[in-house]
Amino acid sequence: MPDWVDDRVFDKVFAGLQGFLDEVGDDPRHELRRSYDARLRVYVHALRTDPDTAARVEDLKKELLEHPAVRAWSGSLWRNAKNAVLTAAADPDSELRARIAGLIADGARLLQTDPTVRELVQRHTHRIAGALVERFSGDLAELVSSTVARWDTEETSRRIELQVGRDLQWIRVNGTVVGGLAGLVIYTVAQLLG
Repeated sequence: MPDWVDDRVFDKVFAGLQGFLDEVGDDPRHELRRSYDARLRVYVHALRTDPDTAARVEDLKKELLEHPAVRAWSGSLWRNAKNAVLTAAADPDSELRARIAGLIADGARLLQTDPTVRELVQRHTHRIAGALVERFSGDLAELVSSTVARWDTEETSRRIELQVGRDLQWIRVNGTVVGGLAGLVIYTVAQLLG
C-alpha cells in the first residue's frame, strides 16, 4: 500500500477517534461515561468488600513498586527534585528563596499583629518543647555526662580560664570578699547571741 494511502487512513482514524473522545468529554451523560462510571463503582465496591480483589490490587501495587524501572524512575525523580531545590537555594535571586523569604516575612508580620496566632504558636511551641524534653532528656543527660566524664580536668580548667579571662579573677575576689563578710556577720551574730 502506498504511503499516502496509509497516511490518509491514519489521519481518518485519528480524526474519528479524536472526535469521539471530544464527544465523550463534552457530554457528561454519554453512554460510554455512564458505563465506565457504573463499572468503576462496582470495582470500588469490590475493593472495599472482596478480600480477593483487594489482595490482587495489593499484589499488583507491590509488583509495580518493586519493578526496577519504577525504582530507577522514583530515585531519579528524587535526585532531580533535590538538585533543583539545592540549586535554587544557592541562587540568591531564585524564585524559591524569594518565596521563602516572603513566607517568613508574612509569618513574622502575622505574629507581630495577631495575638491569637501568637498565642497559638506559643502554646504549640511549649507543647512540642515539652514533648522533646520528655522524649530526649535521658539521651541528652547521658550525652552530657559521657562528654564531661571524658574531659581532662586540667585542660578544661585552663580552657575555662582562657575563655572567661579577667572575669574569673573578679569572681574569685568577689567570692572571697563576700565569703569573708558573711563569716564576719555570722561570727558577730553568734557573739551577740552568746
